[in-house]
Amino acid sequence: MTWVNGQSGCPDHRFRKGQSGNPGGRPKGLVASIREHTRDGQDLVDMHLRILKGLDPRSPAQREAIRRTMGRRPRLLWPRLPDMIASSTWLADRAFGKPPQMMEIREPPPPKDDFWDLLDLKKLSTEELQLLHELLIKAQRSAEADGAPMDSANGSSSYRA
Repeated sequence: MTWVNGQSGCPDHRFRKGQSGNPGGRPKGLVASIREHTRDGQDLVDMHLRILKGLDPRSPAQREAIRRTMGRRPRLLWPRLPDMIASSTWLADRAFGKPPQMMEIREPPPPKDDFWDLLDLKKLSTEELQLLHELLIKAQRSAEADGAPMDSANGSSSYRA
């Protein structure tokens, strides 16, 4: 969506140059706190394994704490098939990594010829040729100003970073 002068985004909420979009960053100690409260993630793995096996996702210690608080045994929670599949996916992603995403490209690959071989100058109009000439001269001047002289034979810069 365009708001002002061709710039996208709401004009009141643009990021200022040199200023972080998240100045506070992630809260300090969040990762350490999660690791501490989940025994380095072992509690999370145990819970997902219980769900995968069709068992109550709460640990025996959690069920015992509920029993002491309520004065009776808690009702067991039985995971449904979608919960079991989600837990197996969670465990597999962390154990073996997520599978790579594949995309089918139905378009043939571009030819590997040089750009200048692909450009048929005979098909360009006089105005287009003049514009191309001006752009090449401008690029050559810009490269020379940056200290990288252009090779006029193929239009490429001899500068290598």
